[in-house]
Amino acid sequence: MKVVADHTSGASEWFRRAGQLRRQQLSRLAELGTLVTGISRLMHMLQCERGASNVWLCSRGELYVLECRASRALADDSLKALNGILETQTAMPCSAVCERIAFALSHLEGLDALRDAVNGLHLPAPRAMEQYSAMLSHLLSIIPQLNDSIDDPHIAERFVSLYRVLSH
Repeated sequence: MKVVADHTSGASEWFRRAGQLRRQQLSRLAELGTLVTGISRLMHMLQCERGASNVWLCSRGELYVLECRASRALADDSLKALNGILETQTAMPCSAVCERIAFALSHLEGLDALRDAVNGLHLPAPRAMEQYSAMLSHLLSIIPQLNDSIDDPHIAERFVSLYRVLSH
């Protein structure tokens, strides 16, 4: 009889551990969700800025003056918010996520120079669009790396779906 009791208590311990790990994973997932939201918002604002800048450049500075200013302000706000989110992240799931974040932030450091070149009409529109697209691509590359840290297949599937939506 004692063998059965030990077996049951062993199983209970493993169920308790599983529950504890699930709670930790859900907490971590909430943090990752906040990070993905920040990345998505910044990407959207940079896409708006890219579009306004394209019209500005193609019109040789005749059109979209206000739209360029507004989209840049919104992108700056989103970048500031993302930096705040990054400061509060307790732990990243792996070093590859940190590297992708570093690459994205490195490319974003060139945003002011890109804007100056656009303002001065010193870049052809296709070249400016390539630079905006490179920034967006580096931001987007963070999301699938986050997916690798999720062991719940239903949640992982949703991250993959989000990645597909953002990449098109």
